[in-house]
Amino acid sequence: MRTEMQKFIKSLFFILVGLVVVCVLVNIICIRGVKNMGYIGEETSIQRSNYIINKLEADVLIVGASKSLYDYVAQNIIDSINDYCKTNYSIYNMGENGRVVNIGVYRAEAVMKRKLPKLIILDTEEFEFSLQDMDKNVFHISIFSDNDIVQRCINSLPLKDRILLSKYSIYKYNNRFLGLAKSSLKSPKEKIIPQNVQGRLDTQLSKENLEMNAQRKNQTNSANDTIIGQTARSFERFLQMCKDKKVQLLVVTSPRYHTIQKNIYVEKTCQKYDIPYLNMQDVDYLNKHHEYWKDASHLNYKGAEVYTKMFIKELKPYLSKIK
Repeated sequence: MRTEMQKFIKSLFFILVGLVVVCVLVNIICIRGVKNMGYIGEETSIQRSNYIINKLEADVLIVGASKSLYDYVAQNIIDSINDYCKTNYSIYNMGENGRVVNIGVYRAEAVMKRKLPKLIILDTEEFEFSLQDMDKNVFHISIFSDNDIVQRCINSLPLKDRILLSKYSIYKYNNRFLGLAKSSLKSPKEKIIPQNVQGRLDTQLSKENLEMNAQRKNQTNSANDTIIGQTARSFERFLQMCKDKKVQLLVVTSPRYHTIQKNIYVEKTCQKYDIPYLNMQDVDYLNKHHEYWKDASHLNYKGAEVYTKMFIKELKPYLSKIK
């Protein structure tokens, strides 16, 4: 009986070891695969991060989360800049759903290692400094840990988060194996890198539902009033870096529908580093047109076109330094 139990334990041990080896091998294959990807068909967070961290060299960057992705019509911005400055600059919208400011600035820093942009438009708001979601915001760049900027991002996390990140990695990569493998096996000729990404939100809420959505957002956001240290440190380091490298930076807060939020920390910090800050969070004209909104946090495409025209007017005084 004892011998049979020993055999069972021994067999179970080898099975577990085999599973771990297979998981690690799959993990390595996935990492190598995605690092060779550009932008193929529908994007993934990892594909975009790979392109931004290792290849992007645009003259104008729009940095931020979902609001920067959807609220700014990047093509209209660059057309206006090129017309005003008599130049032929390129633009790239780095905005991405579900991120916060620290991930945006880390990726922007990676771009700045290769080429200093002429202008960075950083969209952020107070709410982002009270959120901390290690899994959502760090996992998708963690595979690029051979990049010293990304490694610094990982090292800045609390020890428990770094342990969790390591624990989650094997499961996460294996969970995405089929999709990543399919993408990485495509011909390099199929890779198309867009220089200008613009999200499309064409839907809208009724006025009643929009007002209910805004009320819920205001209640949720106003409750999160604690500034997270690591996120704030990333933001302030980036402001200082742009000053040191003489990169024109404009920090902006794009509209929310009838918001009650304040951006005291963002405003005071920009003043501290002598960085221009444009607060367009509560725009009366947009508040009067519910048809411009997808929800209380995001404009739809029609609304983004209207807001972008307003933003371009406010942007022009800062363009003299990038001619």
